[in-house]
Amino acid sequence: MCIANPFCGALSVQRGLRRAAGASPESGPLFCRICREGDDGAGGREAFVAPCRCRGSVALVHVSCLERWLAESDTSCCELCGHQYVTIRTPKYGVLASIPAWLAHSANTDMLFDLAAFCVFTPVAFFGTWLGMNAQENAYLQV
Repeated sequence: MCIANPFCGALSVQRGLRRAAGASPESGPLFCRICREGDDGAGGREAFVAPCRCRGSVALVHVSCLERWLAESDTSCCELCGHQYVTIRTPKYGVLASIPAWLAHSANTDMLFDLAAFCVFTPVAFFGTWLGMNAQENAYLQV
């Protein structure tokens, strides 16, 4: 399970979303179960949808909140009712751009030091081996 993985790209929830019906006065205020932002009635944020089989106050989410939640939790199903969402995952980086992005990630600093040591010590080891082999050949030729 990758939490807050910077390499997970965009995740878009496809078909199967139902527009949430308006709230009746006795049902209380509407709010997104992920960001907990309420509906102020002015339409300040995107509309609520009911993407799964959940009912009641936990049924409503913003599509952008749901997509971010699914990308960060590395899952494609509802954690409450188990409904499987139809999702399409797209990579955040291309093949070549992912290597520097992976190396620049803070969790990989040890790998950067290992890579730097490899780049320094490998040529030194090859040069030392070559120098030793040439010195050995010259010693036999002088005898």
